[in-house]
Amino acid sequence: MNYKLKIKASGINDLTNARFFASQMLDWVGIDLNPLSEAPLTLPDAEEIIGWLAGARLVGEFEHRDGDEILYLTEQLGLDAIQVPYGTRLPAHELPVFEHLQLTSDAIPAGLSVDRADYILLELPGIVHPDEISPEMLDFMELLFSEKAVFLAAEFDSDTLPDFIHRFAPYGIGIPAGSEMGSGMSDFEESLELLNLLRS
Repeated sequence: MNYKLKIKASGINDLTNARFFASQMLDWVGIDLNPLSEAPLTLPDAEEIIGWLAGARLVGEFEHRDGDEILYLTEQLGLDAIQVPYGTRLPAHELPVFEHLQLTSDAIPAGLSVDRADYILLELPGIVHPDEISPEMLDFMELLFSEKAVFLAAEFDSDTLPDFIHRFAPYGIGIPAGSEMGSGMSDFEESLELLNLLRS
């Protein structure tokens, strides 16, 4: 079944993932530019990864950086969009903005504040099926999906992804980077299963 959803890869921070996702022709590819990541990228590292992603629309995924630094790195790397944590304020700029929101039953925002975001990457950590979502989370999610273009990221697999899509009708799906198996090796089996399902 062809769901015709937009697809965004997230958390790319090594050449193995860059090569894999470069071959997948996705709508957006996110580069992990969080200086507190387990393996933070230097500027030359990021430039090398981006070199493998020629033609892709690139999203700089920023955390723990101030607005001026975010805009500086965005310009230096020639990025196409900026991703920041939910509620982050940035200096004036012209690029699309993704706001990253991790939603749990213990951390539901009191109100919706996404006026400055063009897209939302909504992550549901620990959620493997829509039936696990609390009524309070569902109420907030329904409001969010009605207001914004939302990329949904959860712990779905090829069996439960259709349930999420039918329940929420998201604008797009977020696919995480492959998990590292060793030096220069990552496991893309799960990513491929989801991509093949979305494109079938």
